[in-house]
Amino acid sequence: MEIRRSLQGTVAVLSVEGPLVAEEVGRLKEEIGTCETSGVVHFVLDLKETPFIDSASLETIQDIASDAGKRGGDVRIASLNDVCRDIFVATRMDNFIQTWDDAESAVRSLL
Repeated sequence: MEIRRSLQGTVAVLSVEGPLVAEEVGRLKEEIGTCETSGVVHFVLDLKETPFIDSASLETIQDIASDAGKRGGDVRIASLNDVCRDIFVATRMDNFIQTWDDAESAVRSLL
C-alpha cells in the first residue's frame, strides 16, 4: 500500500493506493499523526485506487474520524469503487462518515 499526501488549503488529502487492510493500517495512522502534528484536523481519504477495505481498516477510519471531531475537524471519504461502497453501506459506515464521488468535492465540503 502506498499513501500520497497533499495539502489543499486546510485539508489534508491522503490518496491510498492498494488494499486498505490490517497489516497496512498503521501506515495510515502514521500519516494522519504527521498531519495532526502540523495542526491539520480536516482529512479526505481518496480511495480511488483502493480495491478493498477490511474491518480493521474500517475501525481505524472510524477512530480517525472520531479523533478529528474531538479536535474540531472532520473526515470525508472520496472515490469509493463499487466493492468498497458496498462494504461501507453494509457496515453502515456511510451513516457515520460522509462519502463523496471525488476528492475535489470532498475537499470543498470541508472548506
